[in-house]
Amino acid sequence: MSISIKWSASLESLADGLLRAWEDAASSAHEPFGKTCIVVNNIATANWLKQYYLVDRKIRRVMLGLDFVALPEFANDWLAAQVHGIAPRERKASLHPYSKEVMAWRIYRRLDKAEEGDGLEILRSYVGTEPQAAGRRRWALSGKIARMLDEYQDSRFMMLRNWETGGMDRPDDAPAWQKTLYRLLVAENDGTYARDYDAAFQTGAEAAEALRHGFPRYQAVHVFDISFMPEPTLRLLEKIAEALPVTFWTFNPLDDWLGETPSRAEAVQRLRRQLKRQRTVLSQGGVPEEVEFSLDSSMIRRRSGFWAFWLRGRGA
Repeated sequence: MSISIKWSASLESLADGLLRAWEDAASSAHEPFGKTCIVVNNIATANWLKQYYLVDRKIRRVMLGLDFVALPEFANDWLAAQVHGIAPRERKASLHPYSKEVMAWRIYRRLDKAEEGDGLEILRSYVGTEPQAAGRRRWALSGKIARMLDEYQDSRFMMLRNWETGGMDRPDDAPAWQKTLYRLLVAENDGTYARDYDAAFQTGAEAAEALRHGFPRYQAVHVFDISFMPEPTLRLLEKIAEALPVTFWTFNPLDDWLGETPSRAEAVQRLRRQLKRQRTVLSQGGVPEEVEFSLDSSMIRRRSGFWAFWLRGRGA
């Protein structure tokens, strides 16, 4: 199988390219009811694609062959199938020990039995000792912490992994109580998502194992308009590409090759040229604020590193 990367300064152009790829695959496949997976960041992107195809493009094809799946759900379904042999339809996401719902209850119980010297004094101080209010405050605090740790699994995955293993790739600025609490949760149950990623990447681990345990045999997997994801998720998609063809459809306001690291001046010149060519894509009369931010030199290096990661060893 393979990984392909497509980019454009127009989301409409990306959507049209994805549509052509889907139609070509469907017409050449030997399975009339074969499915294609479109991995998106959120439901808003999925709804925009559906409206664009059905209302703007007025396609006449039935879209039952398309599965729109959010990236976290797609990655977790694959890990459950490959690592644990659990089919997506049998996976109970809300019962995972590190789902928001379960973590909230685990944190509540941990704070309820907190002891002096356990590193959680600041949380106990916040909850207080008022009998009628302490329970409600403890539950509200537990829910907020659970949501924070759930967001960390997307935005600060490697930091959580370092807390879990005791490693320290780089210093982090998180309060000490966060690390202490997370390590207490791991000591209770080490079935973290990070551990599943490690198991999926072990030498000898076969990507096809997920297909043998109920993960859909998609004709293709298309990752649409996702500009950021944790590095382990990128590596997982590279692993998945051993069993299923994966294509990235990425919005790039420069509409140029991202394997290079242009200087800020070069990037501005390219963007100005693109503004002239794509006035329907970017607003007229100057560079929009969000695009100006993306031209920060450190941001350019990170975006270039994204593609360098994928294209290493591919002769590109």
